[in-house]
Amino acid sequence: MKSEYFLSEAQRIAHIGSYELDVATGSWTSSDELYQIFGIDQNYNKNIETWKNILHPEDKEAIFAYLQNDVLTAHQTFNREYRIIRVSDNEERWVHGLGELEFDTNGNPVKMIGTIQDITERKQAEERIARFSRIFEDSLNEIYLFESDTLKFIQVNKAAQNNLGYTMAELKELTPLDLKPEFTTELFTNLIAPLRKGEKENIVFETVHKRKDQSLYNVEIHLQLLEFEHEAFFAAIILDITERKKNEEKITQKNKQLLLLSKASTEINKVLDIKIILQQLVKIAIELTGSTSGVAALYEDDKMVFTTYNNKGKIIPIDFKFEKGYGVPGWIIKTKKPYITNDAKNDKYVIQKIRERLNFHQLIDIPILNKKGELLGCFEIFNTIDKRPYNEQDIEIMQGLSASAAVAIENAQIILERKKTEMALKTSNEFNESLIETIPFGLDIVDLEGNVLFMNNLLKDTVGIENPKGKCWEFYKDSGKQCTECPLKDEMELGETNIYEIHNVFGGREYEITYTVMNYKNQKAMLEIFRDITESKKAQKEILKLSRGIEQTPAMVVITDTDGNIEFINPKVTEFTGYSKEELIGKNPKIFQSGQTPQKTYKELWDTIIKGDTWEGEILNKRKNGELYWESVRISPIFNDEGELINFLGIKVDITENIKARDELLAAKEKAEETNKLKSNFLANMSHELRTPMVGIIGFIEILEEEIKKPKLKEYASFVHEASSRLMETLNLILNLTKIEAEKINIELSKIDVIQNMKRAIKTFDKIAAKKNIYLRFESDIKKFETETDERIFDQIISNLVNNAVKYTKRGGVTVSVNKIKNDTYLEIKVKDTGIGIPKDKQELIWEDFRQVSEGMARLYEGTGLGLTITNNFVNKLGGEIKLESGLSKGSTFTVLLPVRAKSISTKTKEQTSNKKTGTPKTKNKQEKLKTLLYFEDDKISLEAIPLFLKGR
Repeated sequence: MKSEYFLSEAQRIAHIGSYELDVATGSWTSSDELYQIFGIDQNYNKNIETWKNILHPEDKEAIFAYLQNDVLTAHQTFNREYRIIRVSDNEERWVHGLGELEFDTNGNPVKMIGTIQDITERKQAEERIARFSRIFEDSLNEIYLFESDTLKFIQVNKAAQNNLGYTMAELKELTPLDLKPEFTTELFTNLIAPLRKGEKENIVFETVHKRKDQSLYNVEIHLQLLEFEHEAFFAAIILDITERKKNEEKITQKNKQLLLLSKASTEINKVLDIKIILQQLVKIAIELTGSTSGVAALYEDDKMVFTTYNNKGKIIPIDFKFEKGYGVPGWIIKTKKPYITNDAKNDKYVIQKIRERLNFHQLIDIPILNKKGELLGCFEIFNTIDKRPYNEQDIEIMQGLSASAAVAIENAQIILERKKTEMALKTSNEFNESLIETIPFGLDIVDLEGNVLFMNNLLKDTVGIENPKGKCWEFYKDSGKQCTECPLKDEMELGETNIYEIHNVFGGREYEITYTVMNYKNQKAMLEIFRDITESKKAQKEILKLSRGIEQTPAMVVITDTDGNIEFINPKVTEFTGYSKEELIGKNPKIFQSGQTPQKTYKELWDTIIKGDTWEGEILNKRKNGELYWESVRISPIFNDEGELINFLGIKVDITENIKARDELLAAKEKAEETNKLKSNFLANMSHELRTPMVGIIGFIEILEEEIKKPKLKEYASFVHEASSRLMETLNLILNLTKIEAEKINIELSKIDVIQNMKRAIKTFDKIAAKKNIYLRFESDIKKFETETDERIFDQIISNLVNNAVKYTKRGGVTVSVNKIKNDTYLEIKVKDTGIGIPKDKQELIWEDFRQVSEGMARLYEGTGLGLTITNNFVNKLGGEIKLESGLSKGSTFTVLLPVRAKSISTKTKEQTSNKKTGTPKTKNKQEKLKTLLYFEDDKISLEAIPLFLKGR
């Protein structure tokens, strides 16, 4: 009983139930734990069919077939993981079933005994691990995991490897310090100390990363110390912020310019004299652009009228008038557009007499336009020839200045008109105090000594006074600027009005104050109207900043409610999609859907943003005209002050051309690879089909050469032999080339004696050299030199180079030498000839397929032009390199450097062989046994030729 209890407890803890299946009846019995796993009780009808009903619908047929065929029929052990639907709660569970059959005396299965374990938690854990791995590898951000003590990288995702240019193997030998040139070990240790001590959960900082090619890029690093299975490691998510840094720099520069323009605008708008406004305008324009001089004009009576010239700060009177179409100002009158030239001497619009008088080489002319687009005037800035050229940025700055000047000029004109009106009213000394109390502004009247004669209730409340008797500055003592710029200090005429703004007064507020000199109770006095503009100023600034930013951004901006209905779009959306604003407001962004983006993408999008996170991705959408386009989308939630989700903000950028270029590049790559493969297969098949019969042809020709006695016929046979050998050589070259292109050359290393192999390869060309009456020598300080290499490829390299040298040498001869260099780690093989040589401009093409120095119908030498191509590839395969030294009519020297792969056995004995001094090697054993040759062939000619060729050998 005790053992049964322990067994039951063990099964319960391990979630393992046991069973016994009666094969004949199909009924089964089980332990209590299996009831729990299947969600059944003791009254459940336990047979094969009811077990089949418990199986998951998607696994049912496969598992049942496995039981019937593999286990009960083929007598295999039951061992399978599968899904079930638990009867008690219809929950999907994973189980692992095991079972062993028992047989009767006839070998037939009678029962199966086994266990079933609930492995749902394990399967879920495996799925979570797999999901994390996918997220880790597929993330567009760089992700790094590195050891907490040694800082060595443990794992780095593909995005990081691709951006850095390192392989995973290379990165595992590095630490973050190798990627961060700004950090020393001490600095980095201090940086991560709060994480190691547990003082912070994570840190975020900006630095630069260094790629493998030494290029740098800006990054934002999110670093965290994690622990897994009692081991601590750092996890870093890296954001490439290069573009953000560039944009920040541009914004900084833009802000500097705007600040300068703002100051300039303030200076100009202080002035009410239009003539001085124009002089100030030119002065500021010169300072902003670094120009040497400038002029400004008012547009009066259909002419541009210039009265002063600023030359390096000195004001000089001038009298220039330009009508429409005359000179650059005349062009401004006609077009109302800016004009720029950096070559005024040769510019068709520049009046040369004026240019010579004002001494300038570069010019910018900017129109001054009011808000209605009406021309008020223009201003020009000049530079001498030694200054930097003007550009579009200068025009942009000047246009901002022009806008401020237009406001100042119009204000001055308005004030002049107002003065005329005020003068008509200056005799009026009646003032209706009851009417003043209804005005929604603070208001007072003071005499020329500053005594307060009247103050309305609104202003009393503002300054906190009930009975204002005394000097005005006693009540406004906290308004320093107001008192500093008080109009009472200036002599103001009756009816004159001034307006200006004051800031940070009456408790940090902003006011617009209008001063008017008037008659009040038979005395000259000043009316002051205080208008609180604090909130409107703030609102104006915020609205202007936001609206300009959204409207001018090159990206499409869409704001929706929490249901996805569009509430706002910027002009870029209508411009790009073809829909009008009226067609989109209130609609769902589904209006853009093409139907080709997977629904799981939209589900992932909504699952992400509804949680308050930002989603980024690529979507294929459709314009109003049906045209498809790809866009990169970033959707972020917008929260109110209470943290409630109120809107979604979508930033979308057209990436159609990027996607198209990527697809075209992949298609072109696949097409090129397919074409190259077809070409290689064709050449290989053709070479093989031609090469097979050539074996028989050459064999019979060699037999005929030996058997024929008549000299003339013997000569003919020799010609055929030579032509056949040449064709065979061509076919071998083509076959080798196709193997190289198909990357089917396998290196098979074996130990060879370099000296003997070279002698053997060179000896095959003795007869050809003798026939051409040239020498063929082999020189070496080494008698014997063994190394590991591919013997077939090595011999082919030597044969190809010697063949080339002999072929292109008419006089003199060919010398082949071999030596050890670089501390015996390399073999240096030289093949030097006294042949025709290769001119400098042709030395690169000899390595190309089917190319020769002498080409076309007029070529002087036979051959395919493949020998050196194949030789170069073979040398590279062996890890070596090949060099050429040559000149026209100066012969050629090919130098091959090959690595020594094993310790050489060499004897330093000066050795020289020549085709003029060759002998027959002595036979080691005259009684050497004859060897048997097994030859397979399906070509009839070759089958006939080979036995004849071997006869007597």
